[in-house]
Amino acid sequence: MPNNILRVAKNYEEILKADNEVKCQVCGEKQWSPFDKLFAETYEKCVDCTDATDVERLGVNIFKLLDKINE
Repeated sequence: MPNNILRVAKNYEEILKADNEVKCQVCGEKQWSPFDKLFAETYEKCVDCTDATDVERLGVNIFKLLDKINE
């Protein structure tokens, strides 16, 4: 998983520009919001396919990345 976080952090611009190319590897649903795109790319599944307690815990990393992007 750390490798995915590093890859996503390095390639966030391309990931966020992908209008409908980011899909959940579990359910195949397209991801639209910046948070959902980065989450799905990092954790190889979408928020809907992740247990709620895990979304809260794992989402912290995504919010930190979004904060850094918006600085």
